[in-house]
Amino acid sequence: MKTDEANDGDKVLPGFVILFAVPGPVGQGDISEIREETKPLPEEQARERLKALEEVELRLFGEEFHKAERTSRIVIGRMELAATEYSDLQPTHADVYLVLHKTGAAILEAWMEAPKQEYNADLWIKWLRSDSMEGITGSIRKGLRFLSGAYDPYCFITIVTANENIESFLRSHGADIVRLMYLDVSPMPFKDDFVSDELERDFCLRKGGASYMSISLAVHIKEIEGGSVANELLQDVRARSAIPFFLTVELLLLEREVLRDYYDLLAINAFGSVSDLVGLKENILNGLEEYYGVIARANQFSAPLREYGEKMLGINDIYESVVDRLDAITFDITMLYQRSNNVLTFLLTVLLSALEAGFIASSIALYYINDLFGVMFWTILAAVVTAVALSMVLYKRIR
Repeated sequence: MKTDEANDGDKVLPGFVILFAVPGPVGQGDISEIREETKPLPEEQARERLKALEEVELRLFGEEFHKAERTSRIVIGRMELAATEYSDLQPTHADVYLVLHKTGAAILEAWMEAPKQEYNADLWIKWLRSDSMEGITGSIRKGLRFLSGAYDPYCFITIVTANENIESFLRSHGADIVRLMYLDVSPMPFKDDFVSDELERDFCLRKGGASYMSISLAVHIKEIEGGSVANELLQDVRARSAIPFFLTVELLLLEREVLRDYYDLLAINAFGSVSDLVGLKENILNGLEEYYGVIARANQFSAPLREYGEKMLGINDIYESVVDRLDAITFDITMLYQRSNNVLTFLLTVLLSALEAGFIASSIALYYINDLFGVMFWTILAAVVTAVALSMVLYKRIR
């Protein structure tokens, strides 16, 4: 019995969340469509998960963020995962949630729990890569038609180890953890300097934990004392310790999608009317102000991760592109406004000049002609000739 406990203690408990960024806007019809492709999720489990996320979100981002209701988390359902030769180790199902921003940007999340097993980066990489024949990611994408237009997913992994302290675990598996972070399938190992640099970039401030992030995957590792421990306790520890890290990564991904949507909106509406462009600029400026507000509320736990994540995920580049396009929109608004003023001035000049010429012509005609229709003819003719002549002269100058 002791031998079994020791062997069991050598195992880890992994959990996976795959986040699919969905091009917005996402409406109620889309949500209904996704739910039709899944089975109902147990209400108690969904309620407990939402409650835990909400409590940590409130503590992490503040009450003001929570009251603003910038985002909403919607329960979608559960989908069964196709069996593979590793069915005894892989998750059997994925619990699907939708995180929806008020702008319409959305991230679909597939939460999965796997049984206790030995740490195996090669196997997990196969599961998470979209191009793998044994990939869980590809299976989820195929199972949900809604994801046909989604961007490449982002993966989040939690690992609880019950027999090793975090330093020992990192010494044993450090190189494989870095390979896992980049979903690397190359047989050529990374250089030692690169591995050590990545492992030094640990965003976890708590003892017995480590948090790492790359462009395609984030991983949180947590040790627990006591050797072999029941799955239920391990799952509880994993959930409580990983949520702050997960929520920060999730917010980064969501903000990237919001900025992407702004960029696309500016590209689509680049040739609108003055009123349309002014309204678009106002909406985007309000959104960017809100974005700044979220950054300002970052605390000592999330600020380093946010700063690194914004650079790693290309958020800073997208933000600068949005600002550049806003500057171009501002220039277009100014030019259109000036052109509108020029056109209005042109029309008023032509109209008033034509009327004045008509009045002068009618006065002269009344002196020489007693026929009313003749006077009207000369009046109209003078007004038309004046209007045409002025139009030709002024048009060349305002064109």
